[in-house]
Amino acid sequence: MARRKIETIAKFEQILIYVDGPQLILLESPTKTKIVAIAVNEKGFTNPFFASEVSRDQFAEYIAEKFDLRYLLSRANLKRYFLFDYDDMRDGLVEMQHIRPNEQRRDRYLPESGLFARDHTEEFSHKPNGAFTTEIYSIDGSWDLPEFSKFYGQVSDLYALLNSVELYADEQEELINRRRVQQAFIKPFRGGSSYVSMFDILAAAQPRGHRLHVGGIEYHSPGYVEIRGRANAFFEIRELVNRLDGNRENLDKGYRRLRKLLSENKLLKRASDKFDKKSDLARDITVEGREFAKSLGAFRWGVLMRMSGRNPLIAAKVLLSAYRRIIRLQDFFAQGRVAFSSEGIANEESARPAT
Repeated sequence: MARRKIETIAKFEQILIYVDGPQLILLESPTKTKIVAIAVNEKGFTNPFFASEVSRDQFAEYIAEKFDLRYLLSRANLKRYFLFDYDDMRDGLVEMQHIRPNEQRRDRYLPESGLFARDHTEEFSHKPNGAFTTEIYSIDGSWDLPEFSKFYGQVSDLYALLNSVELYADEQEELINRRRVQQAFIKPFRGGSSYVSMFDILAAAQPRGHRLHVGGIEYHSPGYVEIRGRANAFFEIRELVNRLDGNRENLDKGYRRLRKLLSENKLLKRASDKFDKKSDLARDITVEGREFAKSLGAFRWGVLMRMSGRNPLIAAKVLLSAYRRIIRLQDFFAQGRVAFSSEGIANEESARPAT
């Protein structure tokens, strides 16, 4: 047999499906992208595998069950395909031959539709930093579609902000991800008070493996909403709702003081890059903002300041907009139409942020 041309050497990560031997494996390329490989039949090989190179984001979407294995292998966004012999692996390194299969040949390698990440026989060992879990909200009473959308919107916005703050503060997180959420945090305020766009941009800036998504809905009353996401953000949303329920009057006072300071100085619509970050007014905002953040509990003023490029006007506007969303969310609980399910955060203690 003619010697095959070796064009890429990848590092073995783990087996994902094992049935009488490895059937689906995960590798890492020299550029840190993911290579997903499935056992196939191919002449000239002892234990042949067909592989597709995908971005880390696309692989995270596959793990989150946004699509099945056939779609991942056939729609690999990096458009690089390989053949290799598993039995030739040495010291965890796999030598791979780059191929350009036509549609017919590629289809021969692909599995049937409907095989999702949940069907793996082996647990994926490199989950995103932090616990990833399911939160369940029990719902009751009468709902119309706009109200349901409003409820989910408050949860989604608060999750995007809380998870972005946690991601930015995590020094073990990839630098590119930390920079991306910081840019999303600052950008909307350069033109004024674009709160809505900030939450949308923050949600889009998070790595795909961190993002919120709906796991299931039972719309009838009583029913439930099941949401998948990062546990720490879910835990903080619970804490915020419960804290508001028991301390609404004092928190409202803190909100009004901070907003009044910005309003009286015509800062509510002031672009952040037009604000003097070293002025006496900036110091006054810092005093009020830090006190309000401390009362809320979920937001560390120091982290908000670092994310904002040391601009207290941005940090203050973020706190004000977050509080309005907490109020709107807590109203659903106060009305008796939403409750935290006892089946919510599966391992709540492990989800608690370090104190």
